Amino acid sequence: MEWSLEEIKRACVIDDESGCWIWTKAKISAGYGFVRIDGKMTYVHRLVASNGRELAANSEVCHRCHAPACVNPDHLYIGDRVTNARDMVEAGRSAKGETHSQNKLSEAEIARIRFIARTGMAQSEIAKVFSVSQSAISLILSRKRWRHL
Repeated sequence: MEWSLEEIKRACVIDDESGCWIWTKAKISAGYGFVRIDGKMTYVHRLVASNGRELAANSEVCHRCHAPACVNPDHLYIGDRVTNARDMVEAGRSAKGETHSQNKLSEAEIARIRFIARTGMAQSEIAKVFSVSQSAISLILSRKRWRHL
């Protein structure tokens, strides 16, 4: 089945305040809408941004509004992985601190690490206490990691 922009718009709720066209049909857990075309799952925002054409393999569709379910063509633009990642960080939507899936420490532990380091304890000893590497402690203390605290 082919989807026209008018059919897509009818499958949305229009948010008058933001102008977002919020997709109301099938979505993945991250909130992005999808349809099946010729048995293949296709993201609606990609379909809209590309006018139904195939996008280059390295292309990503970025949301100016930062709403995954939005498919308003005025809120979408085509970029690449770097552009999309930069946009996500600038919008404050990237995982950091305790919300990052690779994280092993809590915010309270970061505060304790920084306090203990001020007492003069060696980074390697701090690392043993918290079961992380010395390089992880170094990155925390130099604020290259957990800089938001």
